[in-house]
Amino acid sequence: MDVELAVEMGPNQRDIPRDVDEATLSLVGPDCPMDPVVVMDVAAWWYRHGGASNPVYRWSVTWLAQLIGDRVPEGNERYLNAKQYLEELGYET
Repeated sequence: MDVELAVEMGPNQRDIPRDVDEATLSLVGPDCPMDPVVVMDVAAWWYRHGGASNPVYRWSVTWLAQLIGDRVPEGNERYLNAKQYLEELGYET
């Protein structure tokens, strides 16, 4: 999904629950969450509020796969898209 389109379709930052907000920000920070349950919660929230092509959802799923050792993540492009998307929503990453 194009990041600009995702921003238009996505939620406003103030509409995001605090726990999801904090975990979301940590996903694009230097210390990604290591608890798969936290990452699953973030992925589920962003999926419900943006669909499977949402950049944060896609990065969350990629990171979750890395955590559980399912497969090697595609990584950088999804990470950068998620980070850009969050910055355009108003996050300071």
